[in-house]
Amino acid sequence: MIAVPSSDNLKPLQLPSEDFEFEDWIIGYRVPRDYHVNVQRHHYSVPFKYAHQVVDIRFTKYAVEVLHGNTRIASHVRSWAEGGTTTLPEHEMPAHALYRGLSSEYFLEQAAQIGPNTKTVVQTLLGAKLYPQLSYSECFGIVKTLKANFGDEEVELACTQAIRLQSIGYRVVKNILLAGVKSLPEQLTLRIGNIDHENIRGSEYYQ
Repeated sequence: MIAVPSSDNLKPLQLPSEDFEFEDWIIGYRVPRDYHVNVQRHHYSVPFKYAHQVVDIRFTKYAVEVLHGNTRIASHVRSWAEGGTTTLPEHEMPAHALYRGLSSEYFLEQAAQIGPNTKTVVQTLLGAKLYPQLSYSECFGIVKTLKANFGDEEVELACTQAIRLQSIGYRVVKNILLAGVKSLPEQLTLRIGNIDHENIRGSEYYQ
């Protein structure tokens, strides 16, 4: 005869006091040049020196970790803000850290004080990258450095010509100024040289 334990002697199953934490992985992710990784439509920074490197990403409901080989190079609290960005100051390039505390609104305000076409150029630069902060050095160069060296009127005219060229960038505006902005209308493309065509827009973009 097989002894059947009395129900009075059975103890209820003890469940874990904490929820089990499920984890997911992204294996073999190449870090973009902007040194942020995309985890379910939110972007997290890694140290800038790992741009273009291949990493693995472990993420849970509460955390995101980035591994390079067997070394953890970044750890973030998980964010559920789609389209958002989480950047740690220690991950930034030195050049980007210089502009910490500034904002897109700051550069747009400074550009608007120079003129409407300067504002259009700066607005285009800020919108050309996933993270506007990566455009801050170019924006600073236009609204501060070029303004100090050439004055508001010349910078505004150069930005007008850059829009006419459908080529937006700090180097474009600078080269137009160096070539002599007031002498450019007819032979503009022949004289400025070395234009940076990274941010080219069709003419309809500016309508």
